[in-house]
Amino acid sequence: VSLRLSLAETDAMAARDARILRRKVIIWAVVFIPLFFFSLCIGGNQGIYHGAPLEYYNFSPLEVIEAIGLHLHDLAALTPFVTAYDHQWLVDNHIVYFFLPYKFGVVVITCVCALLLSLSGMLYQNVFRNPIATPTMLGVQSGVNLGTLIMVAVFGTAALDMVLPRYLLCYGCGIAMLLLVLAGGKLIAGKRPFSVVDLLLVGTAVGAIVGVLVQYIPATWDEGTWEVFYALSEALNTGASPVAFASVGVVFVIAVIPVFLLRWKLNALSFDNVEVRLLGIDPSRLRMIALRSEER
Repeated sequence: VSLRLSLAETDAMAARDARILRRKVIIWAVVFIPLFFFSLCIGGNQGIYHGAPLEYYNFSPLEVIEAIGLHLHDLAALTPFVTAYDHQWLVDNHIVYFFLPYKFGVVVITCVCALLLSLSGMLYQNVFRNPIATPTMLGVQSGVNLGTLIMVAVFGTAALDMVLPRYLLCYGCGIAMLLLVLAGGKLIAGKRPFSVVDLLLVGTAVGAIVGVLVQYIPATWDEGTWEVFYALSEALNTGASPVAFASVGVVFVIAVIPVFLLRWKLNALSFDNVEVRLLGIDPSRLRMIALRSEER
């Protein structure tokens, strides 16, 4: 059987792949846009593990559409041709107007974090050539939990309202944990070629040790401090502060851009190391870049 393909056949394959991609994008948009909109209609939270429990409150799609129209009117009011609405009138008649910006920010941050999480899963699965690989395999999640543990242990219940220290400490510990695992894997490998199996061994050991600390230490705290730790570690509170937007934006840029620029080379990681080297690509260096992009 001949393995050669003609130019016409390769062009047909490329056109078919392009059609499949367009179909996937259309399906994604049809599903995502309504979900995004209806997410704006739902607000509030309740439960003893939330920092500021509130009863659930929902708005109808028509109320949300009207609030969007009011915000568009505000943009038009920046010109001399449109008059802005009175603030008190908005308070008395359109409470959704004030709720919408915060909820919009929460939904946007949630969607961006979901995109980054899917990108992280893709990198791990590609690097380890394992369809069930997850970020928890190298201790990143353990590092974040350790940072949360340290923060609550130092600041107590006040940690719930400390946005910037939370990002710096928790995600800083996550990055430090991954760097520790990478260094440990390299140390175990010694003079041997860099192996992902070594990373998995070190990551599993470090994750188990940190897991014991995260499970045991909070059990000795009082109920209020434990509830704060539970709320932070389980991400029950989603903020839309400028710090949150800045942090997510920076992470998005420094994680997505390298992956986009190296997208063709990253595909080569699905092949054997010998085959990758024959393509002129250093698989060890590419795996390190992929993992460091993921850690961000």
